[in-house]
Amino acid sequence: MEELVAAALRSVVHECDSTQAERFHAVFFGAVVEQAVAMLREVIERGIERAEVRPDAARGYVFDLIPTMTVCRFTMCGSQWPDTDVEEMIGRPIVLLLRPSGS
Repeated sequence: MEELVAAALRSVVHECDSTQAERFHAVFFGAVVEQAVAMLREVIERGIERAEVRPDAARGYVFDLIPTMTVCRFTMCGSQWPDTDVEEMIGRPIVLLLRPSGS
């Protein structure tokens, strides 16, 4: 099912003129990406409060990384991430970006 959704999404994007593409972009980012970034911001800020995340980790590129990787994989590869891939993504690059120095 995910492959069909991704294929449909790619088809829509390729058929859009510039005005339609702007509208699609606004809807997609408002409904999907901005919601994910808000959730990640909340989680990271709670980690900072507990001193489990370094204070300077609350930056735009950190908040953008997970949604960007997920959207790219979903739209370009036509698949969702298996749980093991998500665990590896969080366990390797994301933890390195977030952990306090000396950890």
